Amino acid sequence: ALDRAQAVADREELAVVSDRDRIARDLHDLVIQRLFATGLQLQGMRGIVVNPEVGERLEKAVDDLDQTIRDIRTTIFELQHRQGGSPRSLVRALVKEYVPVLGFTPTVRILGPVDTAVSSTLSEQLLAVLREALSNIARHAIADQAEVEIAATPEELVLTVTDNGTGLPTERSESGLRNARRRAAAHGGILELEPGVPSGTVFRWRVPVG
Repeated sequence: ALDRAQAVADREELAVVSDRDRIARDLHDLVIQRLFATGLQLQGMRGIVVNPEVGERLEKAVDDLDQTIRDIRTTIFELQHRQGGSPRSLVRALVKEYVPVLGFTPTVRILGPVDTAVSSTLSEQLLAVLREALSNIARHAIADQAEVEIAATPEELVLTVTDNGTGLPTERSESGLRNARRRAAAHGGILELEPGVPSGTVFRWRVPVG
């Protein structure tokens, strides 16, 4: 009787996991791709619009779509990784998730005791900021190479994302960057943005550990 009860429980758990995977796959393959394509179309129209008010509304619509995509990606990631995992494995899984959108596979380097020094709360913030950085590359950078480096010491955690794209525009919307700055400030850290050499952008998110 105990064996049968365990078998039933195992089948129910498998059904839940399979359903989560199906929902996550549908959200990624259908919803996100359509939203992303719509955002690109609106962004392209921004350059040919003469009326400033219409242009501002288009820009606001693109920002709203970007935020919606980020929210959906967060949901997908939670569905796929509900059982949890180490920061190291979650970072690699998140980068892998963005490969179809980026069109290339970023290099990932993880240095130091990331799995032991980074708390679960800080790990969640790290993943959210990395998601912002990768979304910015996909949306704005026109890059074909990127590198993600996460370095941990007993005192500090540093996320550095570099790309070889067009660099930081003079005028830009900072909705995603503003979120990353707030997350850094909430943990007593900072966000640094620098031009890359010879091109691109260096995105560095630095927070104390503990």
